[in-house]
Amino acid sequence: MVTKPKVDKKKSAASKKGWVTRKKNAAKKTNKNLGAELTIKWTEKSISDLEAIFHFYAQESVTAADKVVSEVIEQTESIIYPNQFQQDEFHPKYRRIVVRHFKVLYRVETKVIYIVRIFDTRQNPNKLKL
Repeated sequence: MVTKPKVDKKKSAASKKGWVTRKKNAAKKTNKNLGAELTIKWTEKSISDLEAIFHFYAQESVTAADKVVSEVIEQTESIIYPNQFQQDEFHPKYRRIVVRHFKVLYRVETKVIYIVRIFDTRQNPNKLKL
C-alpha cells in the first residue's frame, strides 16, 4: 500500500527534493507465484525527472503535483515480475510503464529493477537521452 505523501506548500525546494528522494528508497516486492524477490532502485536521473514533474505541476497545484507523482510511484511499485510491462520501441533494452502521458523506463538486472528515466511522451522521442 502506498501512502499519499504530505507536502507543505511552505517547504523549500530542498525539502521537497528530500521528500521525493525518501519516497524513492528501494522497495522490495515478492511475487508469491514465483517466489522471487525484486528490489526496485531509482537512478539519480529518474529521481531528477520525478522532481521536475513535481515542480512543474506544483506551480499550479501542489495537490495535483502530489497526485501525479504518487501515480508514477504506485505504478513502479506494481512491478511483480521483471518482464511484466512492454519492451520500449525506441530503446529495446528497456521496458516501459505508461502513466498518464509519462513513460517510465526501467531495466532489469538479476533481482534488481532500475527505474532509469521518466519521459513526457508528448515530446520528440529522439530528445530522450539514456
